[in-house]
Amino acid sequence: DRVLAACGPRKPWIMTSPIRGNERAAAAEVLRAHGMVQEQLPVPPFVHRRFEGPEEQARAIANARAAGHQTDGVETSGHFHAQVLLARPADEATPVTNWSHPLAVPPLD
Repeated sequence: DRVLAACGPRKPWIMTSPIRGNERAAAAEVLRAHGMVQEQLPVPPFVHRRFEGPEEQARAIANARAAGHQTDGVETSGHFHAQVLLARPADEATPVTNWSHPLAVPPLD
């Protein structure tokens, strides 16, 4: 909130990559309060790191499902996965489909 307030009337674009299930409504509310919109970019979830063990995996799956995410083939693969969120001023929020470069995440080798 303080960083966005310090920016004055011209707000930056902010890209984050939270672990699925750890999106925070409070953060989205701060963005909205500053006239920004946040959207999930249309790229598949990407590997963040391997789970420490079965307990951590079970918690991650429960959190992701509680947030409405499908976990089969994602968290069930043994890794945390993140997603890409983009926040920007509402008047700069053109549809991603209008962007000149396609959005893609290269496969892991």
